Amino acid sequence: MKQATNNHATTKPITSRYNGGLDFWKLVFTFVIVTYHGGQIGNGKNIFTIGATAVEFFFMLSGYFMAVSAVKKPPVTPGTLGKETAGFIWHKIKSILPYYLFGYIISLVIYIYTDLRDVSGLGEAVKKLSLSIPNFFLLSTSGLEETTVLGMTWYISAMLLAMCFLYPLLRKYKDMYLHVIAPLSAILLAGYMCQKFGNFKLTYELDIFVTKEILRAVVGINLGCTIYVVSEKLKKVSFTNVSRVLLAVVEWGCYLWVLLGMHFMAADYVFVELFLYFFALTITTSKQSILGHVFDHGFIKATNRFSLALYLCHSACRRVIRYLNPAWGYYQTIGVFVLFAVATAIVCMIVVGLIQAFLKKHEVGIKKVFIRESV
Repeated sequence: MKQATNNHATTKPITSRYNGGLDFWKLVFTFVIVTYHGGQIGNGKNIFTIGATAVEFFFMLSGYFMAVSAVKKPPVTPGTLGKETAGFIWHKIKSILPYYLFGYIISLVIYIYTDLRDVSGLGEAVKKLSLSIPNFFLLSTSGLEETTVLGMTWYISAMLLAMCFLYPLLRKYKDMYLHVIAPLSAILLAGYMCQKFGNFKLTYELDIFVTKEILRAVVGINLGCTIYVVSEKLKKVSFTNVSRVLLAVVEWGCYLWVLLGMHFMAADYVFVELFLYFFALTITTSKQSILGHVFDHGFIKATNRFSLALYLCHSACRRVIRYLNPAWGYYQTIGVFVLFAVATAIVCMIVVGLIQAFLKKHEVGIKKVFIRESV
């Protein structure tokens, strides 16, 4: 009997710690964002009227993983929190850096060809290129003036800048932060933004002393921290199959309700979406629904990096199609744009993989070219 149990365990395609549901929904909401941006190419028609709010899913997921990382670490050693925070942020940047550089380089080349060639004079061209520096260094949401070469960086910028002050607070006051500060600040900030702005639309304008986009990130990240707390409690409950079916209904119902809302509702619907994302992600991260393991497969795991590449590369594709300005209808434009973006993302993954393999093979030799060996 023991042998049979062990053999059954080895047939699992992915370790039980892997959560394929998160990668699946990451892929879904990445395509929502791509489709939404595709709709901006033509006359403004869009199947996802408020598809930009898919970003809230990613802010919450980032907050969840920030909490997972912070809780796993041992207590903070006095005098090391600054260095640890910098290390955490650098780890975040390093995980996306190869794909980001590919996306930025092709976006810059296309920007120079499609936009910069029409500027009046060399001085104006130099100014625009100089102002792309904050954009390149992921400071789009800092309030600094910039030339937007890769527009999709705003989400990464807001996430990283918010985490620079949220992560050390989480590490220093872990219990208080997870159980009180995170949920309370998320609710109060969401209420403030609901009353003052009525939506989460991008403005890049300062409010209080940070941009609206950073406030948006704080709301999402802190909701993600709260999702971690509730999810961990759910993991400890031994649900019956009936309960697990009900959890699946709630989980998928919330995701589908979000997608329907993106089509039918206006920008202020985002404040309802926050609740729907919260309920859905809490169940997905707990893996307690009857469908909790249905996406735990190698193919879904492979889409993790594809989603990142697609997000970072589709801006360049949109700029190309805008420049060509074809006389297509909405659905033809979206179809070509999505296929173009998918193909570019695949090329990105191949190029990044080849470069990483080359660097790994020749790491020692490359270091010798740039770094002198210590005596």
